[in-house]
Amino acid sequence: MGNIQRADPTIRRTVFVVLGAGVAIAAAILLVASRFRGPFEAWLVQDLRSRTIVVFAALTVISAGPVLGLAGYLLRLGQRVATTGRYPPPGLRVLNDTEIVDGLQAARLSRAMKVFGSVLATAALVLAAFLWRLVFVLLPE
Repeated sequence: MGNIQRADPTIRRTVFVVLGAGVAIAAAILLVASRFRGPFEAWLVQDLRSRTIVVFAALTVISAGPVLGLAGYLLRLGQRVATTGRYPPPGLRVLNDTEIVDGLQAARLSRAMKVFGSVLATAALVLAAFLWRLVFVLLPE
């Protein structure tokens, strides 16, 4: 077994706080959405064409945005691994004790991260394009 990068004791707590906040925010959004469904539908039908475009723009950002963010993170991490020649790169905080991989294995991991990041970015952009196409197919003339 090679060198080990020790787990950061504060990162686990940070992850739980972020996940807990995300769950709380999602629950609040669902509560608010169920409460204001009627007024939202009334607002939407007042000017159906332009407001549907606004709603689909928000849905596109909500659905494709996080995927693009993950793609960017993977592309950046893959570049850091390629630059440093090791995974995890120096300064990356890890949840568990992680064996340091270097050399050819690190180069393979770097390429895999870059390919996966590129695939995710492409998928997010295709999703956004499909959602926008759907808007103009569904909207009446």
